[in-house]
Amino acid sequence: MDNPYIPHRAIITDVRPETAGERPINTYTVVFKDDKTWEVFKNRPGQCAMVGVLGVGESMISICSSPTRKGYLQFSIMKMGKVTSAIHELEAGDEITIRGPYGNSFPVDEWRGKNILTIGGGIGQAPLRPIIQYVSD
Repeated sequence: MDNPYIPHRAIITDVRPETAGERPINTYTVVFKDDKTWEVFKNRPGQCAMVGVLGVGESMISICSSPTRKGYLQFSIMKMGKVTSAIHELEAGDEITIRGPYGNSFPVDEWRGKNILTIGGGIGQAPLRPIIQYVSD
């Protein structure tokens, strides 16, 4: 079993602005530098990861992509503090670190064939997005 406390190197492949203003939100698509990382990084809807910028620090961020969408992770990040501000300065091609996944996941397999209602507001939508993707995939 892999140690979830050891960071994995990842590359940002896309940055999509979601909102503007004083506290903008961007969605970052990332891929691990080493494809073998996917053998040990097994996330489920509702989990999060420590996203880091070398020399700056790390911040716990919800994974907002479903594990059914293979080969990448997505994080929607609001610019709030030191680490998230540093992440907002990054572009496609830049490197970050990812540790995890952490936290309990939603029991999505128990929900198959049932009607599902998700309610969230603001950045609270990010952890709900993988639920919708997972049950629709």
